[in-house]
Amino acid sequence: MKARVYGGKLQSVVVGTPIDVEKLVVTARLLGIKVGKSEDLSELRAKGACVHRAELDNQPEFEGYCGPMWDGGCLRYETWEIYNAFSD
Repeated sequence: MKARVYGGKLQSVVVGTPIDVEKLVVTARLLGIKVGKSEDLSELRAKGACVHRAELDNQPEFEGYCGPMWDGGCLRYETWEIYNAFSD
């Protein structure tokens, strides 16, 4: 899967173009950015709960970034500053 990054250290490295998620994780770790993993909500989804898209389950999360978010076929990550600017 591909991802786009907006803002912060990661954007300066990947320059806004889609990058393989695995490469993004490696890049984040090299930059000292803590990497986590989004929750798997497949059981709740199967019970009819209103949760995020299945594509967002078990995807990387990066310290200082909002995401993963779905962006028409790839993942999107934004710094909280950018996220808040677009949310107002």
